[in-house]
Amino acid sequence: MADGIKFDTSGIDALNDRLQAAARKMESLQGSRAAAQAIRNALNPVVKDAQARVNSISGNLAGAIRASVKLSPDSPTMAEVGVKYAGYKHNGRHAHLVEGGHGGPHGPAKANPFWQPAIDGTYTEMVRQLEQAVADAYDEIMGG
Repeated sequence: MADGIKFDTSGIDALNDRLQAAARKMESLQGSRAAAQAIRNALNPVVKDAQARVNSISGNLAGAIRASVKLSPDSPTMAEVGVKYAGYKHNGRHAHLVEGGHGGPHGPAKANPFWQPAIDGTYTEMVRQLEQAVADAYDEIMGG
């Protein structure tokens, strides 16, 4: 009868320690300012393109186009590019009317699309930057 099979588990123990360290690092990065900034940077091409496309007299609408990122280790990351109404005297509440046009109380105004063309024109770059941010975070987690 054979004595059985013997295993050296030191490699498994070391791998387990490494995975636990990586998990702790990932949790710390998930809610970090660096992660929020990386995502915001990836969204900036859409913001800049939309701002440049707005046909604006006052600049209020262009100034209200922003990216925001909400990070929390306990909940999913929320990233949004849009018109932020708060903080503007004559805020961008008319964005949909500029984008799609309107019949208006003072006569019709033709559509002046700025949003959809900005998304269409920058989508590839935005995705590339988001992928790079994820790759960088992965390298940081796995590298140390």
